[in-house]
Formats: sequence, structure tokens, C-alpha cells
Amino acid sequence: DDGYDDYGVNATDVDNQSYHYQVQFVANGTELQRTSPVQSILLQGNMNNRQVPMNWNDYNGWGGPVYTVELGVSNGSGYTWTAVNDPAFPTAGTSYTFNANSLAQGTYALRVKTNTVNGFQSESNWITFGIPAEPQDPAVALRIPNLFTPGPDQFNGRWTIDGIDSYDKVELKVYDRWGKVVFETENYTNSTAWDGRSTSGRDCAEGTYFYVITATGGPNGTSAESNGSITILRED
Repeated sequence: DDGYDDYGVNATDVDNQSYHYQVQFVANGTELQRTSPVQSILLQGNMNNRQVPMNWNDYNGWGGPVYTVELGVSNGSGYTWTAVNDPAFPTAGTSYTFNANSLAQGTYALRVKTNTVNGFQSESNWITFGIPAEPQDPAVALRIPNLFTPGPDQFNGRWTIDGIDSYDKVELKVYDRWGKVVFETENYTNSTAWDGRSTSGRDCAEGTYFYVITATGGPNGTSAESNGSITILRED
């Protein structure tokens, strides 16, 4: 069986079937005997739950081949390859499950290689896969009351704000209607929430004030800002 000549193997074909190839020498127009057929290494596998089960056919280019697996990291224009560090390698087996749990977001490839002591080598096609970005928690919304009633009964007597406990730092400035700062802090918490007194300790008059809140250090480095009005009502 002389097989067939195939001079146009494309990438899709290489990823879907194994090929046999031979080398034939031609001397002065005379075709000499062909080498024995050698089968290319076809690697197959797909990532599932960050595991990549890999299977490949045995290579017959030399006797007793042993295999290693290499991981390629995409750099935008190609791949940077390193051997997978696993006590299982080199192996005479034709299957391996690659664990991708430690990989960061990016595009990767896997390939199988076999080498001789004389430096000859053969490698398989590549399996490519991507690791998506981890879902990022959104910024926690601040739910800000627009009224509170400081007074002796202690009911609704402090301006507590839902959501600020999710941030490392909360800055607050409160202005009166003329733009004067009446209260400010760089570390606002609900345990020491504003009780309607100015920074100097005096009770602020009943009425409407204006605030600016800046919260930083939230989940995944998120931040939140808000501004609006807050009304103080005082009970007799």
C-alpha cells in the first residue's frame, strides 16, 4: 500500500485526526525506498470544571516512547511553553488529566511531546482553553435615610446608614443651607452614627442639611459615593 500524498494539511485537520507520513529520498531522479510510516500524535481533550482530561495515540517513530505534557501561556502573539511539573512524567501512558485550578484568567494551550536521548522529538497538536475572570462582587449600595429625629427618647435618634459596614473607610461631610460644614468625620460608622450635633458638640437646628459621603475599600476594591439632603426633626 503506497498510501497517498498529502501536501496540504490544515490546522483543523491536524486537530481532528492522526496522520501517517513517510520520507522518500530521490537521487538523480531515481526514487529510493520510503521510510516506514510514522503516525503523528493526535491529542484530544476538553476542559470541564477546570479539569482537562487528555488522551493521545502512541507514537511509533521510535521504540518505547515516553511522554511529557507542556503548558503554553498566551502572550498575545504566541505561547510561552513550560513542562508540566508532575511526578507522573515522563510517562509511557497515553492519558493524563491536567488540573487547571491554579491558573489565573487567560488563554492557555496543552501539548504532548516525546524525545529521544539523541535529541529527536515529536509533538502533538494543541488543546487550547481559556480561564475566565472570577465574578466580581458589585459595590454594596448605600441606603441612606433622608430624616432622623434626635431627642431624649432615642428612637431614630442617630443617622444610621445601611451598607457602610461593607467598606473599610467612610468619609462624611454635612453642610448647612449656607454651605458651612457643621459635621465631618473620616471614619463614619453606625456604632458612632451622627446624633444631630455639630463637630463642636452643639445641637444642630431643626431643618434640612446636605451631605457628601465617600466610601472606599469595599468588596474587590469597590467604592461608593452619594450626596443628598438629610432633615433633622426634633421632638419637644
